[in-house]
Amino acid sequence: MTNATGQWDWNRMSFVLPELLLRKIATIRPPNNMLGSDVPDWRWEQNRCFTTKSAYEALSNYEVLSFDFKWVNICHLKFPRCVKVFVWLAVHDRLLTNAERFRRHLAISDWCTWCQTSSETIDHVVRHCSTAISVWVAVIKLHLLNEFMTAIFSLDWG
Repeated sequence: MTNATGQWDWNRMSFVLPELLLRKIATIRPPNNMLGSDVPDWRWEQNRCFTTKSAYEALSNYEVLSFDFKWVNICHLKFPRCVKVFVWLAVHDRLLTNAERFRRHLAISDWCTWCQTSSETIDHVVRHCSTAISVWVAVIKLHLLNEFMTAIFSLDWG
């Protein structure tokens, strides 16, 4: 389902797939032989293979904070819920960036595939990548853009 340049072939896919599925596919990078094979990797086992026991142990050790000040700050922002959820995921280090994929041995490089200027960390994706900033400009309403940029630059990104 990719074209000669390695990008998604939207002309072919639009005839057979519903719009909702096409939007989900648009968030996924097309396969690329230069990045190596796509191999699952379970970080909670030394041999990197999934077991129910390791999943249970990982979940039972999960500490739930009684009060999360970061979420309180984010939920009071005047932005669409999907933007708030994305910001919450970023602040809590839950986005699968290239740096995280590289750390998990799922990528051969941690560089940002969009701007090619530095490691694709959460901080880079949210605040420093020129492509990401152009997306924010397109997604956030003009009269809220300054407030949004101030908010994301003031949050602690770990």
